[in-house]
Amino acid sequence: MVRKYTRAGRRLETPGRQRPDIGHARHGAVGAADEPGKDETPEIEQALTLADPDARRRAVKRLQRAASLARVALSSDDTELARLALRRLDDPQALGEVARRASARPIAQLAVARLHDDAALFEVAREARDQVVAKTAAKKIADEVLLAELARTSSHALVRETAVKRLSDRRLVSDVLQESDNAEVRRRAVDKTDDQDELAELACRDPDPQVRRLALARLVRERPIARVARESAFSDTRREATLRVRNGTVRAEIALHDADPDVQKAALSRLANVRLLEEVAREAESGEARALAVRRLRELSAAPPRGRKRGRRDRTKPADTTWIPELAQSDESWKVRREALAQVTDQPSLILLSREDPAWQVREAAVRRVRDQATLRNRAQWDKAWQVRRTAVDRVRSQELIAHRARDDEAWQVRLAAVRRTRDSAVLANRALYDDSLEVRQAAVARLDDPILLRQVSREADEGALREAAEQRLAELG
Repeated sequence: MVRKYTRAGRRLETPGRQRPDIGHARHGAVGAADEPGKDETPEIEQALTLADPDARRRAVKRLQRAASLARVALSSDDTELARLALRRLDDPQALGEVARRASARPIAQLAVARLHDDAALFEVAREARDQVVAKTAAKKIADEVLLAELARTSSHALVRETAVKRLSDRRLVSDVLQESDNAEVRRRAVDKTDDQDELAELACRDPDPQVRRLALARLVRERPIARVARESAFSDTRREATLRVRNGTVRAEIALHDADPDVQKAALSRLANVRLLEEVAREAESGEARALAVRRLRELSAAPPRGRKRGRRDRTKPADTTWIPELAQSDESWKVRREALAQVTDQPSLILLSREDPAWQVREAAVRRVRDQATLRNRAQWDKAWQVRRTAVDRVRSQELIAHRARDDEAWQVRLAAVRRTRDSAVLANRALYDDSLEVRQAAVARLDDPILLRQVSREADEGALREAAEQRLAELG
């Protein structure tokens, strides 16, 4: 797979460097470099079959052809005999064949140790059965063009990692970053480049999150960081980049146009320019962004003024929030209305919002600040959202209404809030025995202080745990 950002027509060769031939050492070509001569089959048979070790060694010493020595090294069960054959072998093709095909690692490693030809070492690194042998071969390769190809194409993880680690040519590192399908290779290659444009491209487009994080961490200039914050296809990367952006105008632009709430929050969390915050609060398409901007403006208005640095104009003037209460009734987003509600101070407006706002989140926030008991009684009894009724029950003073909600509210959360506030022992006993919610029943027993009713619960409760709780409560009351 070649990524979209791979530069078309990129060549493997670097300027001034010719790529070596890497296709000449193939299986079955061990004797290709040998000159025609004496048939050494008898000596090979003696080396492989004679019972006397000394006779086998003498047979090996008579061998002259690379193919014969390689055959002995590959076929002999005698490790010392195979070593002897390898020590007499100098042909890179034959040594490469032994390194690739030997089943015994020590023999393959010895063949690699005697190899000094980059093309042959490349073939071993790419095709050896043993990953450790392949890694050893890769460590001996000096040609970085070959190392770059191994980093991109090797099937062995150890070889890919070794090849990337040994790269120093920036253009070859760039090739690997753009063309490798292996995420681990790209992760290691990221540490090899300081090219800010390339790092920004990786942070914007690479499918691997760790590659993106590593690339972003190596960015040091404001412009590429801002580019990632604006253009990355991945919201987590945009958020991390946004947290590093220093330019307030860029932060405001991101808050205005990014669709992800976490990115918007990151952009606004460090934005202190009141003019830009007001622009976001009024003009952002996202209700989430407008709400966050309103919250940030409220935070700045409540914070003590910062001292002006000498020689610099203070750009963080006190925030004017007098226009924010209007949003509590006019903004289409309930999140903005709820944030703006914090700036509303007059009780008539709060009462109106607690009764008429279409979003329960706004009505509940208004109920928390309403002081009018009639409104609280109305909301505790009639609001269609249990969250609003529960908040109203927590604030209303009417014990009669609280007892009524403890018995009759359809939401167990509201009944629980009422049970925790009622002083009516009969209601508590009734809830302890008959409420559908175990949590409500347990809360009712915990608040009962009438010994007669507690004994009734200890006798009649269905759950053994409730009976035990009632008896324990009796013991606490003495």
